[in-house]
Amino acid sequence: MGKISNTESVEPLIAAINDDNTEINLYGITALGEIGDSRAVKPLIEALNSSKWIIRRYSLNALGKIDECSIEPFINALDDEDCHVRDKAVELIGKWGDGDSIKYLNRILNDPDEDVRARAAEILNKQKNNAAEIKIPKDNKKKSPQHILEEILNRIGKDEAVEILIEYLNDDNPEIRHRAAEVLGEIGDKKAVEPLINALRDKNSSVQWRAKEALKKLGEPSVIPLINVLHDKNINVRRRVICALGEIGDDRAISPLIESLEDEDASVRLKTAISLNKFGKKAINPLIMALNYNNFIVREKAAETLGEIGDPIALNSLKEVLNDENIYVRKAAEEAIKMIQKKNA
Repeated sequence: MGKISNTESVEPLIAAINDDNTEINLYGITALGEIGDSRAVKPLIEALNSSKWIIRRYSLNALGKIDECSIEPFINALDDEDCHVRDKAVELIGKWGDGDSIKYLNRILNDPDEDVRARAAEILNKQKNNAAEIKIPKDNKKKSPQHILEEILNRIGKDEAVEILIEYLNDDNPEIRHRAAEVLGEIGDKKAVEPLINALRDKNSSVQWRAKEALKKLGEPSVIPLINVLHDKNINVRRRVICALGEIGDDRAISPLIESLEDEDASVRLKTAISLNKFGKKAINPLIMALNYNNFIVREKAAETLGEIGDPIALNSLKEVLNDENIYVRKAAEEAIKMIQKKNA
């Protein structure tokens, strides 16, 4: 019946799964797998609750031959009490799973059964080797580069694709670089920090922005490397770095950002003031100290930022600045005092 593959036999074969004779159960399960009809998926999944390991193993094998079956039954079977069932689950995940499902095999590396461990290790190693060899075909005219990259990620999994994605940050196609930066931010691997900082220098503004967003998502591992390039000769890099540090909100960035208030470019100074504002009360004391900087631009921007933050604790210091030698600093302090008083009225 399985070889004839007549769909009329599906219902009688499903009934055979519940026969009192185990041998008939196994023949029925095997035949359903050969036919591959989607109606068999639900009863075969129910058969995975059998008290007999061999029925559970045969059911998994049959499910692996039906296209409409999802990967979930195989993942769930990794926790089966019997090593024969777990072994079959590992085999099927390796055969049909994508990168996201294959990662579940990592926990099987500690399985009590040696054969199960060995099969899982073999599949994971093969996946890593495949990841290292995959390249985006340049002559594929039917699919967009983004589509091809998505297929690669689905195949090997995002966590295993970090090295490839880092390589793609240098791809000729800006759409590939754009997506590679975006996914690296989603993965959150600190190995991507330096490559993403280099991507801030990309000639494409969209890639620059995505790299900045990715560094923001990486958070703490990005802070010191970002601080180190606060004075990069590229204005766009300085702007992106300042924005990223403000959005991350790590206290270590406050003092370096205050120094950036001296930047020669007015747009960079503006971005710095906006970023410092995001730190809120944590930035008040460093900004009050900055009111005594030699550079009047720093004093001016520090006063403006204190006004934006709006905490009355800065009022006394700002009032002292009303006697500053520079008219722009005095005006900034005056406006800041008005803003704070208005916010706290």
